[in-house]
Amino acid sequence: MLNIVNFYKSESLYQEGLRPLLYSVADATAAGKGWHRAGEEVSYVANERRFTKGGRSGQYSTLRFIIAFPHADDTCFLAM
Repeated sequence: MLNIVNFYKSESLYQEGLRPLLYSVADATAAGKGWHRAGEEVSYVANERRFTKGGRSGQYSTLRFIIAFPHADDTCFLAM
């Protein structure tokens, strides 16, 4: 499971089913496969840390998902 914490936005398309992008160098070399959506159990939830900025207060959020990398000894990249 991967957790990316302290997003400033309280809402995200990840709450609507969007998944992160994955690029595998091995897949690109062997099959010409480029960036594609990946990840399971994606959630975007408020965490306990709060902020105050410009007179506004709010709560930071966390993007959480499970990712399976397709090959051993591969170089992979993740993007939002």
